[in-house]
Amino acid sequence: MSLERILAIAASAVVVVAVVAGLIVLGSPQEERSRLLDARRVADLQQIVAAIEDHHAREQGLPAALDGVVSGRDLPWLRDPSTGERYEYRVVDERRYELCAAFDRDAEPAPVPRRHGHPDFSGHAAGRHCFEVIVGRDP
Repeated sequence: MSLERILAIAASAVVVVAVVAGLIVLGSPQEERSRLLDARRVADLQQIVAAIEDHHAREQGLPAALDGVVSGRDLPWLRDPSTGERYEYRVVDERRYELCAAFDRDAEPAPVPRRHGHPDFSGHAAGRHCFEVIVGRDP
């Protein structure tokens, strides 16, 4: 076997090992896609909470539906980025409501403090999960 052939085989082996190591460390492309979709869902839910807080401050009450928060506009952050379905919203009482989303994977809570009365959307299990939110509380 020639030196050139040995070097070519060695180089190929290095490439294969690097790809396998990358997949082990970073995860598969599907896992990364799921992580990014879940991060988008968390950001969407946070944006919905902010819009409901603004609505509550202006109107002194919760909207009956998410349409009431955005004056009938269908903004992208009202819908799941993968399915296109609207996030679930349900009024519990005059100061509490639920937001629900379906997550692709389990995630640990973020290490940052959250606002009192607001859930930490970053900490969720895979599958459908509902979060109870209380409006009108001081931070």
